[in-house]
Amino acid sequence: MENELSKTLKNLLERRKISARKLAKETGMSISTISDVLNGRQPSLKNLVLISEYLGVSLDFLVNGQESSHKTEVEDLNFEDLFEGIVKIKISKLKDEK
Repeated sequence: MENELSKTLKNLLERRKISARKLAKETGMSISTISDVLNGRQPSLKNLVLISEYLGVSLDFLVNGQESSHKTEVEDLNFEDLFEGIVKIKISKLKDEK
């Protein structure tokens, strides 16, 4: 039974011209494991990670067929602004100590 993961994986392999056999060989998985995933069987988390890393996509994209619209707090940070804010606080504290 096909699911979103199997559809996404089939699409990625087709677009990148990668065979199931090559994916199996490159990730160290058996061809039967790859075949099972392509046919809708849910792989282990370890195998999902291997596949996503090999294909250079996120786990979210691999499983859902699209990237999550939710950003983590770290992704929302502008590190330049954060650094500038820290410097201003340090300078302010140094002035207060004088």
